[in-house]
Amino acid sequence: MIIITFFLKFFDCALSTIKNVFLIKEKYLLSSICNSLSAMLFIFVADIMANSTSEDKWIIALIVFFANLTGSYFPPKFLDKIESDRLFIYIMTADCLENGFALADTLRELNIPVETTIVYNDKLQKTLSVTAYSKTKEQSNIIVYHVNKKYEGHFKYHVVHID
Repeated sequence: MIIITFFLKFFDCALSTIKNVFLIKEKYLLSSICNSLSAMLFIFVADIMANSTSEDKWIIALIVFFANLTGSYFPPKFLDKIESDRLFIYIMTADCLENGFALADTLRELNIPVETTIVYNDKLQKTLSVTAYSKTKEQSNIIVYHVNKKYEGHFKYHVVHID
């Protein structure tokens, strides 16, 4: 009974978590299906809890705790792994023209689409804004590596995510 309770509550929590992800992504039908299935599983868990002895309720409460913990932690990780690649736009401003050109050239050599624009920093010095378009997680990792490691401290940037 304890294993059944764990899996029922795990899937209840997992479906509830996935429901929220679908709701944020405006996939309302999938969100409502997950919510309905979650509510159905909750009824079974509540029935098990109501029909258990008072000594077993503490054990079931601990099982529910661990099922909730794992049921809300693993589903987003799983969805992230199976989700298809998305477009990320990295908009980076260099501290000087030379660093901007160096990063843009490096990313172009790695076949990452890049667009550059001459801009002025807060000290009114001419510098370069580099916009890189990442279509895969691998490309995103390359861009982040170069900005955060190879050219550490030489760029300010933000990321725009497009579904």
